[in-house]
Amino acid sequence: MVVGELLAIFPGMFIHGLGHYYAGDYQTATRLRHIGEFGYIWTAVGAGTAAGGYFVNKCDHQLGLAYTLY
Repeated sequence: MVVGELLAIFPGMFIHGLGHYYAGDYQTATRLRHIGEFGYIWTAVGAGTAAGGYFVNKCDHQLGLAYTLY
């Protein structure tokens, strides 16, 4: 039981549903993994938008576009 909790805490932050997978609940583990993948996608979209705003902000002539990206 302790191993499942430890798997859910640290590696579970990166691989969602790992504690459920270890416990044998494969259906819930798959659902959690798929939901976690959407979180990774939206994190990448947000980081890309913020980085795009930062680099566009370096060009002085496109200041309005940089604010829309931020």
